[in-house]
Amino acid sequence: MFNKKYIYEDVHLCVGNKHEVVPAELQLQEGDGHRWTAFVRFVDSAMQHHIANFIQKVEFRFLLNGRFEQQEIKPSAGTAIEMSTLSSECFEMPISIYWADELDMQPTMLKHKISFKGAGSQRILKIAMKTKMIALLKRAAPKAPMMD
Repeated sequence: MFNKKYIYEDVHLCVGNKHEVVPAELQLQEGDGHRWTAFVRFVDSAMQHHIANFIQKVEFRFLLNGRFEQQEIKPSAGTAIEMSTLSSECFEMPISIYWADELDMQPTMLKHKISFKGAGSQRILKIAMKTKMIALLKRAAPKAPMMD
């Protein structure tokens, strides 16, 4: 799985969702009682500042009005990758993280259970990356997001 000529280290990625209850009078349609924001961000602040150097894009698939939609987010320097919407039901959200070409890594595919409990939920993932590339991309100027 790993090439033995490289030294790897674990980096920590936080994946989750924030949640708030939407009062009935502010709901766009009946039953949209929850606003949630799904996010992906690095725990390490230096990596978060250079997030566009590490992550090319993230695709979120989410349930909206009974059908799945997809949203693609390309990161900007220092910001969390996130998307928000209103809904009435919890579901398991597929998330695909596409890494920068320089990292020579396959996309990371995962699922996050959208939570309406309290302020939401999150978990920390450990991702193995080449130590040399981490240092190089942390020192590089943050990339501007790519436009389609």
